[in-house]
Amino acid sequence: MPWLEEKTNWLPKSRKARQPEKEPERVYSVAEVARLMSVSKNTVYKWLCIDHPEDAVIPPAGWFRIPNTTEIRIKKWALLALMKEA
Repeated sequence: MPWLEEKTNWLPKSRKARQPEKEPERVYSVAEVARLMSVSKNTVYKWLCIDHPEDAVIPPAGWFRIPNTTEIRIKKWALLALMKEA
């Protein structure tokens, strides 16, 4: 009986196999960066230079605010660049 035979390729050809999902990028809080760099949280905030981004030690592309909060997260690549400078 043909309808009972095992079908090996039952998906239409137009559907592609799913790509593996990327891992989310690691981000750090201001407190975590301060602890890792052995400085105070205020020093980390000064490195961000929120009012004058051209003077920032951590560039504006390397951090972001969590929406609807006052919390800031620093991206892993920015922290690694900062550690290389130190």
